[in-house]
Amino acid sequence: MLISPPRCERSGLHLCLPGRLQPGLDRHAAHYVELLPNEPNPQDSYAEILRMAGRYDDALEHYRLALHIDPNFHSSQIGIADTYTLMGQQKRARKEYFSARVLATDKVTELQDSAQSAFTYVRDRDFLGRRSGL
Repeated sequence: MLISPPRCERSGLHLCLPGRLQPGLDRHAAHYVELLPNEPNPQDSYAEILRMAGRYDDALEHYRLALHIDPNFHSSQIGIADTYTLMGQQKRARKEYFSARVLATDKVTELQDSAQSAFTYVRDRDFLGRRSGL
């Protein structure tokens, strides 16, 4: 059974478990995108689901599609940055967090984006420490 747009997003995210998609969730998310093809949120939600499932490249594609629809869609810009962080690409994540900071519509969001960017330096150190055996 396919459902309406307002319920579509809420019902889909709980079906995603870290590292895997529940059966049918791809179809569910694709249906949400089809229902609202000119809205960025369905693409963003689909990207979130894919990212939670560990499908980072697919997630990045859908975040970018959302930004193509609305270049000021802050959530997708943050999603791109967070995805690069999860991929261990901290330098790229910092660049994306900077882009998100530019899109921030209020000071609190801007400060949150700055803090997330700063944490990428800690993640870099942690990653390098694990690789060197520190």
